Amino acid sequence: MKRLIVIAAAMFAALGSTATAQPVDPGNGTWFLCEYAHSKIPPSDNCAMLDDDGFMVRDGVVFHVKVTDSQEANCRGDRAGNCFKRTVEKITTEFGRIGPIEVASSYLAVDYFGCIQSYDFSPKGSYVEIRPAEERCFWTPDKHYYLARYEGRIKLIEDD
Repeated sequence: MKRLIVIAAAMFAALGSTATAQPVDPGNGTWFLCEYAHSKIPPSDNCAMLDDDGFMVRDGVVFHVKVTDSQEANCRGDRAGNCFKRTVEKITTEFGRIGPIEVASSYLAVDYFGCIQSYDFSPKGSYVEIRPAEERCFWTPDKHYYLARYEGRIKLIEDD
């Protein structure tokens, strides 16, 4: 869950724009981790393959989303179904509320366990890089996150 909260700080772009690279537009949207990125190493595939864990921001609240219908076989670590191609037209996800998120033009902030963690972000073409600000909360790992906005349709199934 700690990883999910940290990554949740990165969900901040407009939902439903075209598949071409767009400038970062704080607001509502759904983002997923780049499947072939590592701690501080950008994705080797320009973020063409997405992880099955992601986040959705709606009206200042962040939700964790988990893809439930992927049949993709080319996932990292030979974990079939744990990723999906960014170009897939529709996905089905379970989702659950995490909590409030503050989004500004150059940073994001997540309040978790009584500590507010700020993150800097920068667009990198087809994805964005998110990194913790200098002062880190006790729950914040020293790593970068590479995320891309999902442009397709999403069917949401609420977590219990």
